[in-house]
Amino acid sequence: MMKMRVKLAVNNPFWDAVLGSTMLRYLDQEIASDERLTVLEIGCGRGGTTEILLNLLPNSFITAVDIDDEQIRLAEHRIRSNRVEFMVEHAAETSFEDAMFDLVTEFNTLHHVLAWRKAIAEAARVLKPGGYFILAGINRRGLTNALFRKFVSPKSLINTVEIIEEAARQGLKIKKDYSHSHYMRLVFRRVPLRKKPKRIAF
Repeated sequence: MMKMRVKLAVNNPFWDAVLGSTMLRYLDQEIASDERLTVLEIGCGRGGTTEILLNLLPNSFITAVDIDDEQIRLAEHRIRSNRVEFMVEHAAETSFEDAMFDLVTEFNTLHHVLAWRKAIAEAARVLKPGGYFILAGINRRGLTNALFRKFVSPKSLINTVEIIEEAARQGLKIKKDYSHSHYMRLVFRRVPLRKKPKRIAF
């Protein structure tokens, strides 16, 4: 469960506006909006990014997950759609089968996950060969901001290079890097491996 001050910060409507106008703006540059995709959104929170994904991908089905059951209840109350299913899952160990999704997204989630390397491995495991992994989040430079740390309490201080290197180890090839000084925006493609990616044990 998230701390209350963290929950108040991530549930602020300001983030929905920012995500819609800037952070997800590049998504339609990579994926055709008319495609029929199976999408896994990791760290859906109260459904702000889920709502954006539903609008950007009108023919796709989205499985939206979060570790916090209260956030899931808020999302279910907010969004009524037969194109989305909300579930309680941990980013580093989900219940999904291998190679199940065409697109996996993590928006503003990875810095909340202590086992962030396992979360990337899990994204690779459930992604179909050729599928997309799209990740956006505040990097180490942004996470060390004193004010940000007070309200968000990040569990992991990560940077773009570490993410790209770990993704490569899991068979995720960097396709585009839209990052800037404080924020990561990365697009990966899943490439076939000789061996299937495995879960990293806790």
